[in-house]
Amino acid sequence: IRVAFQLRGGDMNKAIQLIILCGLILLLVGLYSCDDPVPDEVEDLYPQEQIPWPSLADTPWPMVRHDPQGTNRSGEEGLNTVNGVSLVATDAYYESPAVLDSDNGLLRLGTDEHWTILEHFNVTYSYLDWRLPIDYDPEIVFAPTLASNNRIYIPGQRSIWALDMQTREVIWEYQNVDYTASNITIGLSGELYYFASDPLELICLNSDGSLRWSHENPVHTNLGPTPIVMSPGGEYIYFSSGEDITCLSTEGELIWQFPTEESWVGFLMIDNAGNIYFFANQLSSILCVTPLGQVRWQTTINSLGITRIHTTTAPTIDFGGNLYYSAKDTSGLVGVISLDNEGFGRWFRPVVTVADLVSDRNNHIYYGHTSYPNHFMGAISEDGDIVWEFELSNIHGRLANAPVITASGEVVYTLYGFNLHAIKLH
Repeated sequence: IRVAFQLRGGDMNKAIQLIILCGLILLLVGLYSCDDPVPDEVEDLYPQEQIPWPSLADTPWPMVRHDPQGTNRSGEEGLNTVNGVSLVATDAYYESPAVLDSDNGLLRLGTDEHWTILEHFNVTYSYLDWRLPIDYDPEIVFAPTLASNNRIYIPGQRSIWALDMQTREVIWEYQNVDYTASNITIGLSGELYYFASDPLELICLNSDGSLRWSHENPVHTNLGPTPIVMSPGGEYIYFSSGEDITCLSTEGELIWQFPTEESWVGFLMIDNAGNIYFFANQLSSILCVTPLGQVRWQTTINSLGITRIHTTTAPTIDFGGNLYYSAKDTSGLVGVISLDNEGFGRWFRPVVTVADLVSDRNNHIYYGHTSYPNHFMGAISEDGDIVWEFELSNIHGRLANAPVITASGEVVYTLYGFNLHAIKLH
């Protein structure tokens, strides 16, 4: 059968145009139906979570740098604006950082008449709740650590003390400390890790206060104790020897060493994947090393447009996996530099901070410093914008240690010195 079609010129042109239009519509539908495999924001690629640590007390801030991964990251919300301020007074002299118990009580070690004392402050009502003499010692610069078994571990000059939180009675004392114990890190099994000086060695104690093992540091004994961090699974510990980053098993076995060209690394941070972040001064770089001790990335400070990372101010890593360091740029401005989790610079915000950087649940970054007699505090958003700034004048002491964030969102800046203990913002 033969069928013939005959179209006039105008009809033929309309048909061609209709076919082309239909083709374009189909093409656009196909394009919009395809899923974009690349997220819009790099931060979404490396989400972080607080790592459960059953042996550590479940409080807003149970130890120095918040957790055994050294993140300086709080799970609390913090402040979006400052509505008021309260001052907490004390008769003691303070240098040490502070920790928070489950009731927002603030615990801190200080000295009074040459005695090391532990003081507990009611943060809600801004008063001293109780104080406990520990030992006749010089001033203490390290902090207590709160354990889940209702114990407080206290580093002293010649002893490690374990106290019952409720009765405030000594459970045990480990006396084999050769001059100054560092902050104490608790392993998943309840074991304790800390450094003792002269000679510098890493000590591991069982939870009953007996010696488990020790590891002598063969490098720089004059550098003093170094922070100890642990892998997310709790099977490895990391520290700076003054020559390298050392990885040990929890049994004290050497796993690997990553050379840092004689850089003493003051602060290590661990993410959820077990990657280790640190600044090495001799390498002029911020580095990320994998759990196997291999370089994931290395970013020079020159490539970030900065000339210095302040090694005495602790960094933080937020819930997006972004990093924050105190730094100085090429024009001489002091501020906070942010890197993403792949080592690329995000922004530089000119603010002065001597207090350790802390991040909160909203990825706000808290900073502070003292230019006597004025105290300056503030928060930066994850995008580098100022969230709030606050200034307080004509009070004693200076800001130096990390602020802590209570469960009710108050931000407490502890002070270094006599008479005034802390500034509470709410």
